[in-house]
Amino acid sequence: MSVLVDKLFTHSQWFIAYRKRKPFSTPFDTDGFQIIESPPGRFYADPFVITHQSRNYIFFEDFCFVKGRGVISFIEIDEDGNHSEPKIVLEKKYHLSYPLLFTWNNQIFMIPETGQNRTIELYSAINFPHDWKLEKVLMKDINAYDATIWFSEQKVWMFTNTIEEGRPECTDLSLFYANTIFDDWKAHPQNPIISDIASGRPAGNMFIHNSEIIRPSQNSSVRYGQALVLNKITCLTEQEYGEVKLDQVDPSWCPGNLCCHTYNFNGDLEVIDGLLTNKNILNLYRKIGWRIRNNFVNEGAK
Repeated sequence: MSVLVDKLFTHSQWFIAYRKRKPFSTPFDTDGFQIIESPPGRFYADPFVITHQSRNYIFFEDFCFVKGRGVISFIEIDEDGNHSEPKIVLEKKYHLSYPLLFTWNNQIFMIPETGQNRTIELYSAINFPHDWKLEKVLMKDINAYDATIWFSEQKVWMFTNTIEEGRPECTDLSLFYANTIFDDWKAHPQNPIISDIASGRPAGNMFIHNSEIIRPSQNSSVRYGQALVLNKITCLTEQEYGEVKLDQVDPSWCPGNLCCHTYNFNGDLEVIDGLLTNKNILNLYRKIGWRIRNNFVNEGAK
């Protein structure tokens, strides 16, 4: 009975948070994050931060419960740490999340998660931050999530959570490489290079610390996106891959937080996400309303 009550009256919402950047260290310091609460009927998750013309922008998954799918939105953080109202910049008929951002040849690119469409898609900014153009479908007919790019001197590497039939979600990490982001991608011979629900799925941009490559990943062994894991890559070649766990960031950094599954930073800011829940009778009415409106939306789309 208690399980049914929890299901009917409990509502969970992801949120994003940011702070001024602190020097990276392990154990990871989680103090000082400012939460951006998600509005009713939506949740915010998967934050990525980028600087353009000395201004800071956070892009993130903006999920609508009525439509049952996410879009990509952004906010701007000013010099005083205040944030603008969210604006939608990318919307499709399929779910979008995890807006990976990177700069290559002085051009800003985005690879949003498009697993529901069985694609990995590359977009370029034609009027940053508002307008984006589909440059190329990097991979088709692939069940892949949270593609993350790493540039080395000779190769471009793509890490992504792949799900094969019969395999659990968030477990397998596959690696692909190419000469440039526009070239054909080759599968690493060790694929999946990681098969571990406690560290397989990517959780943000990779970065250098003390001359070593750090790969953030998700620990979903308890529940989806329950914790953030920081891994040190020990070997990255066309034949071999290896990594070791450095640290785990648990959701306890925020009171009542249940999860933490994305971390990114730029020169000025760090961003992270989490999951909060509340229980009251209004949640039952909200869920009924979202379900009714969702049915109307889906009928209208046919």
